[in-house]
Amino acid sequence: MDLNQLCYVMELMDQDLNEILKSKIKFTETHLIKTVYHTLCAMAFLHEANVIHRDLKPANILISPNCDVKVCDFGFSRTIPVSCMD
Repeated sequence: MDLNQLCYVMELMDQDLNEILKSKIKFTETHLIKTVYHTLCAMAFLHEANVIHRDLKPANILISPNCDVKVCDFGFSRTIPVSCMD
């Protein structure tokens, strides 16, 4: 048994940002502002926990119908030692 891996399970999200941008779905300026804001909040949370995602792209930003955002795919993410944060 390999104890060096961490797996996480998330709730099912309807689409990712890549699918929305490629589709004919009406994506208003309000939707864009809310999506960008929630994505930046998620990244700020990760950075406060000393985690760098390193693969943030539209396909890794999941969006629900009411514009809730979740960042996924942490395969390339790394932690930064606290000693490097000064």
